[in-house]
Amino acid sequence: MGGIVALYSYCLMSALLYLPVALAVLTFYLYPILTSLGSWAIGQERLTFRILVCLITAFIGLGFALDIGGNINLVGISLAIGAAVGFTVLLLVNNNLGDGQDSRPISFHMMSSATLLFILIDMNTGVMPLPASFEGIAAFIGSCVFFAFAMIGMFVGLAKIGAIRTSLLMNFEPVASIVLGALLLDQVLEPLQLVGAGVVIAAILLAELVKNSSEANKNV
Repeated sequence: MGGIVALYSYCLMSALLYLPVALAVLTFYLYPILTSLGSWAIGQERLTFRILVCLITAFIGLGFALDIGGNINLVGISLAIGAAVGFTVLLLVNNNLGDGQDSRPISFHMMSSATLLFILIDMNTGVMPLPASFEGIAAFIGSCVFFAFAMIGMFVGLAKIGAIRTSLLMNFEPVASIVLGALLLDQVLEPLQLVGAGVVIAAILLAELVKNSSEANKNV
């Protein structure tokens, strides 16, 4: 699992070299849809017609958001999709491994092994470019801290409120990425891209609500 964390993190961070933050995160945010498909494929849950419609709608919205007619970097898109696939695998594996257990020891070993893997790769390549400015160093350290606590918080939340509610709350992530990308990096999407992003987010949210409703009816 640590290896998967290292792989998906590398793909997502590398995608930011080729894409605006909002588009990279939006593409990465296909993982809730891929997780639904993966759960269906391995027999964890049933893929309903409504969920299928949401999947198709999300892909259409993604097409608008990525402005297929524009100059979208295929390397960046491929890296972001690869990150989404890796994170999907991570969630599916963790769902079975951490069922009924305290998620914190699992998260600790997972993050520690991912860190060790990155260190070994850096030592092997002999290249570890660190930022030189104070702002760069602060951003470097801050990204590590925020990423670590985000992962820990997500898995703790997963154990406390379940996968459905956790995924539902995490739909705020692409919205926050679009807003922060505009405020901090001056990366503003075109109106049609914003509409497409809204469609993707709405489709994912609707898919989670449908899953939540189905789960409630099953319990009744």
